[in-house]
Amino acid sequence: MSSCPGHVTLEPERLPPPVVKGWPLLGSAFPLLRDPLGFLRRAHEEHGDIFMVKAPGMSLVVLAGMEANRFIAERGRECLSSAKFWQGTLDEMDCPHSFIGVDGEVHRFQRALMKPLFARTAFNERISKLAEIFMSEIREGFGKRQLVSPLFRYVVSRQIGGSLQGYLPSAEEVEALMHYQTTAMNVCSLKKWPRFMLKLPKYRRAKRKVQELADRIIRQADHNGDSTGYFQTLREKGQKVKPEWFTPGDLRNHAVISFLAGIDTVGATLSFALLELFKQPEMVRLLRAEVDEVFQRGLPDADALERMEKVNNFVREILRVYPAAFALRRTATRNFDFQGYTVGCGQDIILFITANHTNAAWFKEPDRFDIARYEAPHCEHRVGGAWAPFGRGPHTCIGAGLANILLTLNLSLFLFHTEIIPDCDLSKVSMDYSNPTAGLSKGFAIKFTPRRASS
Repeated sequence: MSSCPGHVTLEPERLPPPVVKGWPLLGSAFPLLRDPLGFLRRAHEEHGDIFMVKAPGMSLVVLAGMEANRFIAERGRECLSSAKFWQGTLDEMDCPHSFIGVDGEVHRFQRALMKPLFARTAFNERISKLAEIFMSEIREGFGKRQLVSPLFRYVVSRQIGGSLQGYLPSAEEVEALMHYQTTAMNVCSLKKWPRFMLKLPKYRRAKRKVQELADRIIRQADHNGDSTGYFQTLREKGQKVKPEWFTPGDLRNHAVISFLAGIDTVGATLSFALLELFKQPEMVRLLRAEVDEVFQRGLPDADALERMEKVNNFVREILRVYPAAFALRRTATRNFDFQGYTVGCGQDIILFITANHTNAAWFKEPDRFDIARYEAPHCEHRVGGAWAPFGRGPHTCIGAGLANILLTLNLSLFLFHTEIIPDCDLSKVSMDYSNPTAGLSKGFAIKFTPRRASS
């Protein structure tokens, strides 16, 4: 739990941030639950870069815009904490030192330890394995109706597990992971669901299955050798040096955290990409021309994937228009001023890090889908703080490098090897916020067939 050293009474002449009007008693609870991204965008447009939203049992200050993103990067470690928001979930998962929900020395130590494991260069020799796993699962689905969300959750989880932990989870294990994470976060951190959800048989079964999965992954690494070096690093450079930060529960969390952190965001972004390609058939032809030219020389490595300008810019624009992780939750650890308002120590905060994504000051004609905005001389995403799909500050997504590889590689494999058509009414596909990150409605379905005889 964060504390507030040096807390002082706020000056009485300081005005509190403006409050977004809501319903009596309910406040802004309904739009926060149903369409939080749209709600935050509208409120930001109306109230500016700092405002307050209220709902039963909570009062949240929202910081948004360029100045907010720069504040997070420059003063986030000094003024903001992740601990209060994450504490309930980490208690439920029995991993009090998980690096996603701790601050200070504990966070810095673990992040420095794990960052090389998730770096883009660490996966350069694993591209063929990632591609093999993806195509194996795709070939199994040729000609069949596929629900997009579970398909991508399964494929991406096996890519992450195979490349990081040397373990390929089953479809049942993946769905257990998703139910476990979604329920724990919605109950314990986001406070969207009542606590009795933690007692339901479905959740208890999922929790037990995830714990068994974590133990199985750890045993396999200990007994059969750690081919990826993941647990070897955690044990030799982590547990032996700081055993108090690597309890049995913490190690279990390390065994599954890459699944929990990556499945939803990467899978959702791939879903958004397919939806946009269905809307823009000419984009398929444009991207496929680049993909064909590169892939006809063989499977590209990480550097070659990064040089695929059109595909990478398409992914960047998807991340701008459809940010899966569009906001972060923090708590103020001290009083601080922001644009003439004082935020008090202990105040719960929403960091609307992607507010700039639809701001014409940084992205020309933001409502237009345009991959050319990332090309020279525009390079709109390079303005510091404007484009922030992976967060800002000390908790910036550690897996951003891996996410970019998976997004570019998987999208390219789809374009090179398959023909994809929607198998649902696209007019009924909408944003879904039932999971902790944004996604698409569960009825979004596709069919794909081989594009080439060699597929």
